[in-house]
Order: sequence, then structure tokens, then C-alpha cells
Amino acid sequence: MNNYDTAIGQIIKERLEKTISTRFNSIKNDMIDEFLNHAVTKEILNGPDSNNDSGTLGGYGNLFSYIGFYNGDDPIEPILNELKKSTIVFSRFVSGGGALWNIYIPSKEDIWDVSPMPWAPGRSWAKGIETGISGVGYYLFDSSGNLPSSRSETAIQTQNKIKSKIRFKNVKYISSLLSKYELKFSQLDETAIST
Repeated sequence: MNNYDTAIGQIIKERLEKTISTRFNSIKNDMIDEFLNHAVTKEILNGPDSNNDSGTLGGYGNLFSYIGFYNGDDPIEPILNELKKSTIVFSRFVSGGGALWNIYIPSKEDIWDVSPMPWAPGRSWAKGIETGISGVGYYLFDSSGNLPSSRSETAIQTQNKIKSKIRFKNVKYISSLLSKYELKFSQLDETAIST
């Protein structure tokens, strides 16, 4: 192979890597945007005074205070940081204009690890959104913020049951997001090189 062929090969390699990386980053940004725009994420980001727009608590109170985060906490940031770590690594380029690469995104378990319950570090609140978080019947919400013993300052768990008809409504959250984008990233293998 002469210098001209080597130079052309390098140009093709750089263009291919740029094209695939651009598409990867577009999918990654869509994944992060979808996470940030999920009703659960938005409700928690809105803090202890938010509405229960996710419907998980039957419209009463909000997830931030129900889960028991401290006022001022940002429980979403660790999950966001895990999603931002998603990356593509090119392993080699092959003759004929192809390439091989590996894509790394967090697993469900990675997300569970960075989303501990404030009162039970061995349990994940993000997983609980999907599987259920018990205690709704003992949950007292007071938007006035006159609950000094409360972590969030707007809710407490009472000793006695005060509601019998409200149940926690599980919703799809992290598992479905990751499954959806695992598929999208895998389709990058099939489509990126041909155009």
C-alpha cells in the first residue's frame, strides 16, 4: 500500500468514526432527555412541594417527600451521571470501510446502586418506582412545611394507618428506558456504516 492509499484509508476511517460517534451521541442525548422528561424524574426534581404528576400516590403528596429525601437533596443527579457515562469505544477498522466498536451503557443494577433509599441504603428508590414502595397508608403530607421532624419538611410516616384506599402505583421507569435504548444502540451497528 502506498502513501496515497494510506492517506485515503485514514480519511475514510476518520469520517466513519465521526459519523458513528455523532449518531451514538444523538441516541445518548435522546436517552438522557427521555429520562429527564419522565414524570417520575420531573416530580422528584421539583422537590418536597411538587405535585404527584406521576400518579404513583393517587395524586396525594409527591414522591420526593414520600420516599423521604432531605429537603435540598438531588436524588436524580447520580442517575444522570451514570447515563452520561455511556460511551462508544472503537476496537478496530476493517477493510472495505467497516468498523467494530463496543458501546457501554449502565445496567439496571448500576442505577439501583446509585439510588439508595435515604432510610434504607440497601434498597433502591428507583427500583421501588417499578416494584412498589410500601407505606402509603401511613404517609401524611403537609405542604405548609410545618413538620420539623420530617426530612423533606413536608411529610412524615405516621404510627397509625391514616389512609386505606390509596396504594402505590408502580410505573415503568429505568428498566424500560435502558431496554429501549439498548435496542437503539444495537441498531447503530446495522445502520451507521451503510449511509
